[in-house]
Amino acid sequence: MSKQKHISKLREGSLSWNKWRGSWWNFSKPLLQKADLSGADLRDFNLHRADLEGANLRGANLRGANLREADLSNTNLRGANLSRANLSEANLNGANLEEANLNETNLSRSVLHGASLQKANLEAVNLNGVDLRGTDIQTIKEPQMETCSSCGGSGKIEVADPDNPPSYNYGNNGPDYTDPSTGWPMGYTPKITDCYRCNGNGLIIETIKISYVISSQ
Repeated sequence: MSKQKHISKLREGSLSWNKWRGSWWNFSKPLLQKADLSGADLRDFNLHRADLEGANLRGANLRGANLREADLSNTNLRGANLSRANLSEANLNGANLEEANLNETNLSRSVLHGASLQKANLEAVNLNGVDLRGTDIQTIKEPQMETCSSCGGSGKIEVADPDNPPSYNYGNNGPDYTDPSTGWPMGYTPKITDCYRCNGNGLIIETIKISYVISSQ
């Protein structure tokens, strides 16, 4: 089957494509070199051993795709979603993976000579046995806003008023007349102020932790 027919088959969707790839008589190697597949929805596609050399996959969704032993040399994968995809033993020489999502991606035993992974999400990526010579693997930790746990997102907390401090009546069993719902003495009005943790914003910046393992050669 020619390259153009492979591209046409690809556009029929994952069910049709994967059924065709799984046929017992089908030993074809997908010929998709230099194809323009930018922004394509290729989730869960079986692209095992596919020839995608020089293809444009910028912004494509390849989540869960099987790209094992595929030729992705000099491929543009900038901003592509490769989360949970299998790229084990793939050829990624000179590939552009900048800003790509590689969360939980299997890159084991792949070759990334001269590839660029700047600002890629490498959280929990499998890099065991990967050849990274000449690879730019600079990453950043992306900030993420979370609800402040100290104020519950309100940005305000209750504190004792220094000009009107609470008074507790200590008996034999501890302070009496404490409102169990507030922790303050019954009838006491605390001072409302900005939360010390989020400075009154109700949100705090948390950092996504990026982790990956590279096995020794």
